[in-house]
Amino acid sequence: AKLNYKKAEELAAKDAKLFINMGIMANNSSERDAERFFKKAIELAPQDADIYFQIARSYSGRSPWKAKKYLGKCLKINNNYYQAHIELAYLETMEGHQAAAAKHLLLARQIVESAENEEELAVIEDLEKVMGKQMDFFSELQFEDE
Repeated sequence: AKLNYKKAEELAAKDAKLFINMGIMANNSSERDAERFFKKAIELAPQDADIYFQIARSYSGRSPWKAKKYLGKCLKINNNYYQAHIELAYLETMEGHQAAAAKHLLLARQIVESAENEEELAVIEDLEKVMGKQMDFFSELQFEDE
């Protein structure tokens, strides 16, 4: 596998997406290699929100704090990256932070509704059902502040 990584690096030394994919694959066996590939992808495309999102997804199950760090960077570049808000909602729910999770789902919903993306809206609605009353609670709080 290491030989294949080296060959891929030589063939596509300027392809940030390639390095993300190599990092995701390496993350299953070598976090050190994964970090090296992720760092290279960021060097090649430091303003590509998708790079940070993909890195976050690769850490989501194993290192939630790392995932949240990269999702924060993703949203700093593009706050309308609704998938990052959905991923943060998931991570916050897993950590028992229901209000923070509800906030991110609400933001994702607003972004998707404004883009009129029915398919993604259905995904968000399913997530909202899972979260149940927390979404209602947060929605009421938000309207009271306005």
